Amino acid sequence: MISTHEQKFVNLISSRLHTDPQLLQLDEDVFERFGVDSFQVLDILCTIETEFEITIREDQIRDVKTVRDLLDLVTYHLSHKRAKGH
Repeated sequence: MISTHEQKFVNLISSRLHTDPQLLQLDEDVFERFGVDSFQVLDILCTIETEFEITIREDQIRDVKTVRDLLDLVTYHLSHKRAKGH
């Protein structure tokens, strides 16, 4: 079962990929499946950074392959943001 937080995240990514959220699976290589190019990756990252008010370094995104990888990275940044009191 997907959580509300995960569903919001999936909806955000699917809107940037112009696809149905039901087609995105948390553990699939979304970039490969949908043929995402570097410009789309940047668009997705900018949208995520704006939506969640975080900054993701370029080197942190290199190993991201799945929606879950990206969700875990955002969750990591959000937890550090809360720990710092922002």
